[in-house]
Amino acid sequence: MTYFQIKELVPQNSEADLSNILPAFLSIWNHPENHKFLSYTLQPFQKEMAGSWFKNHLDMGVRYFVAVSDDGGEILGMSTIKKDFIEGFEIIGLGVRPKAKQKGIGSSLIAHAITLAGELGFKAVDSGLVADNFKMMRLLTQFEFMPVKINHNARADGVDLVYMRKYL
Repeated sequence: MTYFQIKELVPQNSEADLSNILPAFLSIWNHPENHKFLSYTLQPFQKEMAGSWFKNHLDMGVRYFVAVSDDGGEILGMSTIKKDFIEGFEIIGLGVRPKAKQKGIGSSLIAHAITLAGELGFKAVDSGLVADNFKMMRLLTQFEFMPVKINHNARADGVDLVYMRKYL
């Protein structure tokens, strides 16, 4: 039994969604357990920069999905997906609050993205991750993603970026 639900937020069109997602994004993405896996520069995400992304991403085909707790609406995790009918469907970000890890949130967000990609007619889902993010690599592998490309020395400390793909 899950204690959360997945819903889409549209911060580009809704100030309420923006005011909900921005602090959660900064808290999740900048948390020490997550940050080195989500920032290729290893610099913290700033409110102004993230706020600008949220307001401009709609035109780029970016959508935001959050796992919200049933008991109060706290955002426990989120995924950012990009759909482009030329470049493809990609999970460009996925993060879970450390206190909510190991409870199926990441798996549910990935499963949701895979389902959405199929519903939109895509034949594959891509996801990039830094090579030392072993938990995410295991999770993607459980969903039958496979490595398709490596960008060497992609993160500021020299760690490689691995691109994985699941064919639908």
